[in-house]
Amino acid sequence: MSQHDQLITETKESLMEYVPKLIAACDQISEMAQNHQAGWVDLLDQFFEGTRWVIEAVAGIRRLESDEYVHAPIDEIMNQLQQLAEALEQKDMVAPCDILQFEIKQGLKGIIVDAHTTDL
Repeated sequence: MSQHDQLITETKESLMEYVPKLIAACDQISEMAQNHQAGWVDLLDQFFEGTRWVIEAVAGIRRLESDEYVHAPIDEIMNQLQQLAEALEQKDMVAPCDILQFEIKQGLKGIIVDAHTTDL
């Protein structure tokens, strides 16, 4: 296996370990925010960082292997992250929870589904 192939394989494995954690965080952050629990903002910051890494990793794999992750909705997830940030700036607490639980979560699930249609 070449270094190139090994890097792709390791990145895919990391994605399959990490994306489910982000999916779970969508619900956790929403619940914490709705219940006014301390720490949800810090967790949300970590979520943003993690989701950006996932987007960069998927985009990198696509650049190296054009037939990989072709259906992964990373553009949609990026738009939803922007909508989430805008809703937070407006101090809207309902929309961010909905965006996390119903939009971003589904997009992240789409990455997993797409990964299972390719060889890991």
